[in-house]
Amino acid sequence: MCPFTISTNHRPLCDITCDSDGIVDKFVDLHDVKQVLELHALNPDEPYYLAFLLVGAYQEVMGNNHNLFGAPHEAHIHIDDEGFLIKKVIKGTTVGGAAERARYERTFLHDGFRRLISRRVKDGELSEAGAAEVTQFYESRYEAYTYLAVNGVKTRSRRKTDY
Repeated sequence: MCPFTISTNHRPLCDITCDSDGIVDKFVDLHDVKQVLELHALNPDEPYYLAFLLVGAYQEVMGNNHNLFGAPHEAHIHIDDEGFLIKKVIKGTTVGGAAERARYERTFLHDGFRRLISRRVKDGELSEAGAAEVTQFYESRYEAYTYLAVNGVKTRSRRKTDY
């Protein structure tokens, strides 16, 4: 929670990890354990970030083969009284990188997808233009990040980055 903002949203956190109950509902604060995370109000014009750092055994598998999404983006951040400075950013795994690690070949995946799309066009379920559009989108995702990302939202830092 921002130190100078009053909490207006009380929420549990849901997750999709393979080794959890699907919800995080115990949050330690200064005086007790709460069942909700107290968050400040969302501003639709600004990105909203929650960070979970050094949270135990799960951090060890973020970049290995147990985690099928692959490695997340990593940032080395210096924090002081003036704000923060992003010292280094390490890009995470792409969809293609995760597929290749599982021993799938790009041409095999793309050819199989094109065959499925061609069948839909032949059966009258999809137009030629629709087929071209969905094929282009599918193939563009190969170099995309495996984790959810906000499209088109630019983030701002309080200080200049030097990476």
